[in-house]
Amino acid sequence: MPSYLVTGANRGIGFEFVKQLGSRPDNTVFGLVRARSRSTDLLAFQEGKANVHVIEGDITKPDTLAKAADYVSKTTGGTLDVLINNASLVSDTVGFPLDKYPSPEALETDFLVTFKTIVLGTIHATNAFLPLILSSASSSPSTFTPKVITLGSGMGDIDFILNTGIESHVPYSVGKAAQAAMVAKYAAEYEKENVLFLTISPGLVDTNTGPLEPEQLKVAEKLVAAFKRAAPEWNGAPLTPEQSVKKMFAVIDGLTKKDSGAFLSQNGNKQWL
Repeated sequence: MPSYLVTGANRGIGFEFVKQLGSRPDNTVFGLVRARSRSTDLLAFQEGKANVHVIEGDITKPDTLAKAADYVSKTTGGTLDVLINNASLVSDTVGFPLDKYPSPEALETDFLVTFKTIVLGTIHATNAFLPLILSSASSSPSTFTPKVITLGSGMGDIDFILNTGIESHVPYSVGKAAQAAMVAKYAAEYEKENVLFLTISPGLVDTNTGPLEPEQLKVAEKLVAAFKRAAPEWNGAPLTPEQSVKKMFAVIDGLTKKDSGAFLSQNGNKQWL
């Protein structure tokens, strides 16, 4: 039974990963959430499925991740086949360019809070479950390669930033760029091991649970216009979580050793939309 762990599993893309993986009884799936009490839909999906586990852990709190890793280890016999680093953060100050923050303190706070989740949180999660991934790598048959998959964003790609002219969403974009570099560092460290590391963008995905507020709508419309500047052929329609996850799995399932450390889109290339 292949085993998977998905961080940030209570909603959106993370929840969709758990749904698609957990719907197959031959998979063992762990959905990592900060609070079970706030994961109503995930718990409802888990009901009656012995192969789906909802466990608590906060990627910014390594002690909680250690407890989660211990639970996974006891459940699987000390291994984990695939870690999906999905948990992320978009700050509330998405519209500020670098030189338009109300104060230096506000800029610094925004960056530190965002980096704590996107960069350090992803490192903490990877480090917590990496021993289980490596244990799987040493015992897996040659037909299967354990993987650490990290969800990135085209917003962290320098060429895309320049082609779209998007000057906002700064901490998120810079954090995602740093995150991709971090994944490459793991790939370099474990180049000789039977394990693959990848940063993959899910594309533009509609994860909203309700209508956008007027200010949110204004920001979204500006982004769409910028995206069309970089990709005039794009139809402007976001992917659903289901579509995005299916596209990502098509890429993930086709990975080879030469892809380890790469930063790819849901299309398997640098086409972010």
